[in-house]
Amino acid sequence: MKNSPKQSNPGRPCVVYARVSTTEQREEGYSLDAQLALLREYAQKNGFLIQGEYLDADSGAKQGRTVFGRMADDVEKLGPECAIVCEKTDRLYRNFADMVKVDELGVELHFVKENIVVGPNSRSNDKFIHSIKVCLAKHFSDNLREEVKKGMTEKARQGIFPSMAPIGYLNTTSGHRKVIAPDPQMAPLVRQVFEAYAGKQVSIDGAASLAKRIGLRTRSGKPYARASIARMLENPVYMGIVRWNGEDYPGIHEPIVSTQLFFEVQSVMNGRTTRSGFTISHEFAYRGLMTCAHCGCSITAEIKKGKYIYYRCTGMRDKKCPGMKMVREEVLTEQFASLLQGLVLSPENLEALKIALKESLADEAEMRRANMERIASESAVLRAKLERMYLDRMDDRVSEDVYQSLRTKLQSELAGYTVQIEALDRTETSYYDLGLRLLELAQTAPLRFTHADCATRHSILLELLERAELQDRKVQVWLKNPFDTLLQRNVERLAQGPEIPLEEDWYSGRDSNPRSSP
Repeated sequence: MKNSPKQSNPGRPCVVYARVSTTEQREEGYSLDAQLALLREYAQKNGFLIQGEYLDADSGAKQGRTVFGRMADDVEKLGPECAIVCEKTDRLYRNFADMVKVDELGVELHFVKENIVVGPNSRSNDKFIHSIKVCLAKHFSDNLREEVKKGMTEKARQGIFPSMAPIGYLNTTSGHRKVIAPDPQMAPLVRQVFEAYAGKQVSIDGAASLAKRIGLRTRSGKPYARASIARMLENPVYMGIVRWNGEDYPGIHEPIVSTQLFFEVQSVMNGRTTRSGFTISHEFAYRGLMTCAHCGCSITAEIKKGKYIYYRCTGMRDKKCPGMKMVREEVLTEQFASLLQGLVLSPENLEALKIALKESLADEAEMRRANMERIASESAVLRAKLERMYLDRMDDRVSEDVYQSLRTKLQSELAGYTVQIEALDRTETSYYDLGLRLLELAQTAPLRFTHADCATRHSILLELLERAELQDRKVQVWLKNPFDTLLQRNVERLAQGPEIPLEEDWYSGRDSNPRSSP
């Protein structure tokens, strides 16, 4: 989508907003100056009178950014005639909460590099593509975070504790690997607390008091809270196991307590707080996807007469909840299928979505390149520091203790950059996959859903639903962006009649997310 901005009245107010992702980038003049120069030039050419300049060094995926919030408050005071001038969509926001906040201001958004203007009077396709770009930008941020987590999970599989050292351990390095090792001062104190609790000499509260009394302290010198001591006593890392994301892996670090002592502690803890488990013997398509609109409890499923599946509120808060009325699974299937039918793209929408995907792909490719260049540059600086430190140590300019301390710190930072590079590599493929998945879901979800098994239906709805509620045997849905926008536009177009051009249908002032199935 390429639009020329509409002619602005001379002296019309605007604010300019520039952002980089990190404070380090701002201090290095990474791109704020270039953004600001571009935005000032645009405002001057289009007759804007700049009322404020807002320079932000924070992640666009983070809600509640201080500079962004101040900018939004000032724009609201200036009124709907004010415009926001920004370099690109992903410079303004990468989360839906901020998108909604700006949308509620009712002002025009001018994205200079994308050569588009989005506002209350914009065409439907323009708004649609804008929401797609925000969705993709958020996905990039979320996926990068997820890939970093995957890198940490891989370290855990290798037996390496992938985060800050737990109580009684220190972060250190072994060769090129970042590992943990027992703290010579604190590890014996940790063992003492384990032994006292296993011997039933102290309760959890008593263990916290004992830890404080014997000098078990945080790195800043403060005593640990009761909750921290309780988590310590349950953490298998102390017997040599790395627990990460619910999975246990044999660790390569040195245990602080024996396996026998650790399980003695667990036996004492479980004796005080028992919990019986249960097994799910049947797979239900919609269990875990809905809550009760009346009381907020989960919707559960059960089988009647050995073959009929019904859903109802669990009634955990109110046994007389109206949501206890049962509804057949076939009825819910029809409602969900009807909802999905509303997502099918017209040829015009399909083309608009492809354009948005291509433009967003170019933006994210540029961002990946910039991030890779930044990481390469910062890694080179760290390696140069390591080399100088090595030479200084060879010439006895620094002591062994100072050298080892600084070496550990720098190698840890280098290891962090390695994880980031691997994550950026993986996000590229994932980004392509997201675009194709959007197209596939918007075109084939209804057909696939109707003929799918339980697991596939569950998977499709997980992809689409933000949340869902069951009220009086009818499903109410909140879709993830951009599917909520897509559904709204299709429903409104059909309500107006097939003769209404898709590009002209937009209902300003109406909730952008229909709450019930068509």
